Amino acid sequence: MSDDRSTASTRTDHLRCGCCGQARARSRLAELGDTPGTFICTRCALWAAGRIARSSRLGKLRRRLPHRHPRPGVLTAVPVLAATDLDRTAELYSAAGFDVTGRHDGYLVLHAGPVELHFAQDQETTPGACYFHVTDVATVRERLEAMVAGSTGPLGDTDYGLREFWFTDPDGNRVRFGSPVS
Repeated sequence: MSDDRSTASTRTDHLRCGCCGQARARSRLAELGDTPGTFICTRCALWAAGRIARSSRLGKLRRRLPHRHPRPGVLTAVPVLAATDLDRTAELYSAAGFDVTGRHDGYLVLHAGPVELHFAQDQETTPGACYFHVTDVATVRERLEAMVAGSTGPLGDTDYGLREFWFTDPDGNRVRFGSPVS
């Protein structure tokens, strides 16, 4: 009796994995490029890829590097900037396209689509800086300059392909906005 684990099972929409022998739906199997007619399930493919990565020269080199691929857990980074007046801060940053989505004792949470920005009203939070990519940098600059005259830097094109400006809010936070040069 042959031990051909990759042959079709009794159901035509299922095949056996050439590694573990389990019958799987054909949509959950991949045909090996070097061995036509041999199929492997995703579970075994991931197991094999992990074994190869651990035993290969590249895998050994990656383990010695200080910055490896990020592990699951970190989803995003959120700047927390200083604010002395949360009402003024909310009004000012709404001109740049942010909406107030949360407010707690001495704390303000703003969103602009998937971008999140926090402000803390306490003595330990010092002014900070951050950069925002926006769709229309000229409009954002006009709105901020209209609210706090003299607080924005000139709009200019950079050698790295962005049109940008800086803005210093009343609490000393330096925020830069930019969009691709058209």
